[in-house]
Amino acid sequence: MKTIIHIDDDLDDLALFQEAITRLYPAYVVASFSDSKTALSFLEETTTIPGIIFLDINMPKQNGKETLLLIRRNKKLAGVPVVMYSSTIYGADKDTYLKLGANEFLKKANTDDGMIQEIDQLLLKFLKYDINEFYNEQKNNIR
Repeated sequence: MKTIIHIDDDLDDLALFQEAITRLYPAYVVASFSDSKTALSFLEETTTIPGIIFLDINMPKQNGKETLLLIRRNKKLAGVPVVMYSSTIYGADKDTYLKLGANEFLKKANTDDGMIQEIDQLLLKFLKYDINEFYNEQKNNIR
């Protein structure tokens, strides 16, 4: 079972994300964190390598840029896709984050349905093989 890491200081966004994943991909586990330091401690201590990390850019204490740098310095997490997201993302910011190792950007949608759709598209893009494996296993179990 793959784990999705979600780091965001907005508790409403954490809840919406959890709801979206549970509804769209019930086989995935979401580990949600409201601050980067707790998330990084978890990532260092766990033996599980996440399938993807969603990282809010604008957070107090330790922002997304600082957290991304620390994630990319961790050899265990080197191949894990990191999606940076925020309510505002500018072109220059995108270039900076790509150079630092981000794989994709997600602008927070204005509606819950919009956010769920965007999350779904990104998970299909980065985890499509794992998701297809899951659905094939489910089909085989039904037979």
